[in-house]
Amino acid sequence: MKRFYKWHRRLACVIAAPLILWALSGLLHPMMSNWFKPEIAKKFIIPKPIAIPQGAMTVADICAGIDEVQMIKLVEINGDVVLLAITPDQKYHFRNVRSGAEIAGAEDVYAEQLARSFLDDQGADLVKVEKIEEFGGSYSYINRFLPVYRVELDRADGVQAVVDLRNGKLAAYDDGFRRVGSRLFQWLHTWSFLGERGSLLRISVVSIMSFGAFLLALTGLVSLLTMRGKRKMTKGRSMHRWTGGFTVLFFFMFSLSGFFHVVVKFNNHDAEQWVSKNYVKVDKLTVTLGELSKQVNMPVKEISLAVIGESPYFRVGLAGRGAGTLYVKVDDLSLLENGEEIYARELATEFSGYSEDLITGVAKIDSFRPDYGFIFRRLPVWRVKYKGQEYWQYTVDTRDGHMSMRTSTPSLIEALSFVNLHKFHFIDPLGKELRDYVLLAAIVLILTVSLLGVWLLRKK
Repeated sequence: MKRFYKWHRRLACVIAAPLILWALSGLLHPMMSNWFKPEIAKKFIIPKPIAIPQGAMTVADICAGIDEVQMIKLVEINGDVVLLAITPDQKYHFRNVRSGAEIAGAEDVYAEQLARSFLDDQGADLVKVEKIEEFGGSYSYINRFLPVYRVELDRADGVQAVVDLRNGKLAAYDDGFRRVGSRLFQWLHTWSFLGERGSLLRISVVSIMSFGAFLLALTGLVSLLTMRGKRKMTKGRSMHRWTGGFTVLFFFMFSLSGFFHVVVKFNNHDAEQWVSKNYVKVDKLTVTLGELSKQVNMPVKEISLAVIGESPYFRVGLAGRGAGTLYVKVDDLSLLENGEEIYARELATEFSGYSEDLITGVAKIDSFRPDYGFIFRRLPVWRVKYKGQEYWQYTVDTRDGHMSMRTSTPSLIEALSFVNLHKFHFIDPLGKELRDYVLLAAIVLILTVSLLGVWLLRKK
């Protein structure tokens, strides 16, 4: 069994540096996500009823000069009701609902307004507003929303808010420590220096090194079990072997889940960023906002668009907890019964390309859970299940026309293995604080074994 010992040493020469980098950067995760997490006044803003002003024009007149819109939203900027029209090329147009005039600089103004609401800070001076159109740096893929706006105010705590104008949500928030930590984590843990998230070089190198870490642990365990008592060991070698034996389970958990997590990216498709490609001709939107509000005859908190069966609908969110959503047909203002579920089916059919006849069930998800974790960000969403397809679940956001996730058997196994074996979420029932301490202990043990191994290699 000396062969395993030799292979263990050879692998260590290659894998030691990546292991140490992964362990050191892994220590940052519980610090950023829990122990040194900055405070923010509000993570959510409860939508208030929108008062449609007298003299509001038709949507077509408001959007004059725009041929097609993919989405519309009603927002309030400095107390005025404004229509946000999003075109198929993802350009944002903010128009006054009474004059149709384009509001100059509205993106920055609205981003600042949202950030101040989340931070509950109306007094600090504005430093800058930065538009973010791709993941990287201190705004990583885990935050999901794009494009977003980072708003920096002159605050003593350095907390900044990143907001999504499309849905008025808080996409992320951080302070100086978290911004630096996020960059370090991407460099040292996910190896962003090798290319973009879907880079073939990056995926290949990280997957090879991850599997190498598994082989390193396996050869070390075999050596420990087969060479026990066959040779005299120094104190340092004895510490390395017995600490490694105690830690080998953590090695297997991290390396295998990390390997699986990276390998599935060979089929990377950025599904979480998929948005409906349906659009509406502006000249069809000849109804005034006042007429729409009168037809609904209830307090309205949001208005957007949906395309169902090639017919455009106004999707009207009613104010008040549990008030629901109405779908109003654009041409005759008739109401569509059970519109949310029907639109969820429509979106899932668009994203999947499957026949609607294959749908076996549709269910609403109102809270995060093991098979739909917080990392997906969007709530509420609708889950559409299919029969006999590779991707047998599509989870869609009807409010925004987005696909939140799609599920295949390999992707589900990968997700469950990563959150449980890599992030230790199986400990959550005992408390998140305990989970972070166990995770920290596992990382420290791996770091200790790795450093002892490097010391023995240098000594040899």
